[in-house]
Amino acid sequence: MFAYDPSLSLDLRSEAPARDLAGGGRFEDVTFASPRGGRVTASLAIPSGDGPFPALLFIHAGQLDRSEFVDEAADLARHGVVSLMIDAPFARPDPWQVAVGAGERGVDVDLHAVVDMRRSVDLLEARPDVDPGRIGYVGHSYGASLGPILLAIEDSRLQTAVLMAGHPANSEFYRDSPVMAADRDEAGPSTWQAYSRAIEPLDAVRYLPKVACPTLLQWARHDEFIGPDEAARFTATLGDRGDARWYDSDHFFDEAARRDRETWLLDHLAR
Repeated sequence: MFAYDPSLSLDLRSEAPARDLAGGGRFEDVTFASPRGGRVTASLAIPSGDGPFPALLFIHAGQLDRSEFVDEAADLARHGVVSLMIDAPFARPDPWQVAVGAGERGVDVDLHAVVDMRRSVDLLEARPDVDPGRIGYVGHSYGASLGPILLAIEDSRLQTAVLMAGHPANSEFYRDSPVMAADRDEAGPSTWQAYSRAIEPLDAVRYLPKVACPTLLQWARHDEFIGPDEAARFTATLGDRGDARWYDSDHFFDEAARRDRETWLLDHLAR
């Protein structure tokens, strides 16, 4: 499901002049070719100097886009970390946006996203200023739900991860959660049931047992999308590779969670 041709050109293009970051480094808006068609819209935060630096791939929550992590990436650049933030397929501008919907189209968006995430690791590895032995992953909500797939497939290329409020089984969330009731009513029961079955192979619980790298799990006590039972299932399925921490916040977390992420990532990507 997640295969692609790694010999294809990344065709990396700068989309705007680089901007200096306060405290050193620069910020670049770029695009690169997706093996599934179109282009991936992305941003890079790059430290001053030649490196080689550790690097991170960030995937945002479904309600947001790559800008979610811009401030975080700028701070990490000051600590000598390269950060790549990409837009999920549904968050890209025309003509590269892939519309979300129930049925095969919805599944295709997630397959597209995972392949682009793998390609993002290729991009980081290809940079002369990146140490390929020190690459990590950060995903929030949508990014945390698909993150276990990437971590399981790319276990030899990713050294650590932070997963923020991920769904253990998107198929069950879409089928049963009151949050999705309006979407289920709009699509109709037969379409929605078919979608839930089709997306089961992408459920995080199928991949969490294969995640080998040390992983920080972040959960919010007032999360409007993820309940404590779901968080407990996700945590238990990952097992002793995970360090689960709870925060007195909603689904979008707080400054304490950000500080913990930064400390964890810098510690685990240290030379």
